[in-house]
Amino acid sequence: MLSRRIAFAVCSLAAGVACAWAVGCSSNNSNPTGADSGPGGSSSSSSGAGSSSGSSSGGPSDGGIVDAKKVTGPGLLVDDMTKNIEAGLGTQIELEVPDGDVPGSYYTYADTFSNTQVMMTRVNTNIFDMSVLPPITNSDGTKINGEICFNGSVVSYAGLGLTFAYGQKPLDASNSPPTPFDASQYSGVSFYIYVDPEAGAAPSIRVGIPDTQTADPAAWPTAVCSETEGGVCDDDFGGNVAAVPGTWTPISFTWDQLGVVGFGMPTFNAIMQNGLIGMKWQVNGPGLEASIEPFRFCISDLYFTP
Repeated sequence: MLSRRIAFAVCSLAAGVACAWAVGCSSNNSNPTGADSGPGGSSSSSSGAGSSSGSSSGGPSDGGIVDAKKVTGPGLLVDDMTKNIEAGLGTQIELEVPDGDVPGSYYTYADTFSNTQVMMTRVNTNIFDMSVLPPITNSDGTKINGEICFNGSVVSYAGLGLTFAYGQKPLDASNSPPTPFDASQYSGVSFYIYVDPEAGAAPSIRVGIPDTQTADPAAWPTAVCSETEGGVCDDDFGGNVAAVPGTWTPISFTWDQLGVVGFGMPTFNAIMQNGLIGMKWQVNGPGLEASIEPFRFCISDLYFTP
């Protein structure tokens, strides 16, 4: 088993900037050592994580684009998976961006090393916002009206990802590079997840948050990690997701509850809160020595928490 595998990123209905970041993403299919999160919140902190936001050359900023109407009790809305059902905008997230820029969006990826004569990871790349009917009222007062779902069959790993980073369209040499999102005024992230029990055994899911430290320079040229200098990138801060199959499960992490898996070089002490690039929900399979496993899960109501 390889400890680190290059992922094959497939841009779904994403526009320019999202595709530019998604291509070249890499991942790890080892069992993660980050924090476990269950219904209603997160558990103890992971090793290697800290509470500081770190520092960043140039100071990535959200450009003052936060829309006060998007800030509610649960925090700042990133996406409730309803914007694009009627607007026909593919899978762009709802996080506000400056006029003329393109919001981040979703993509899928999977390992390319399980392609044997017998077993191969396969994922559904046709991801899009869907309505939840009837809507579900959550304990925090929010309602699940929309969802984005990801399914397939996994040998090593497969993932659903999104980009917080935004940039101009088309993204070319005449435009500025995508801007990471500054979430340092928030305490962490929260979302709801539904694991379909009819798709197979409950999958092992890890959420990761790529930042300007851990990202692979092939996907994020200004990342601190450098493979050309012997680095091992994409060991993103994150944690294990403990979802209850068959029900919408609330998951939340504070920044200091997020930890790295441990394969990355160099090592970092804390997530770069003011330099977030995106999020990934990765299903880790049993490996080549075991049988292929089907899976299906859905995400909704993604927030930066107060």
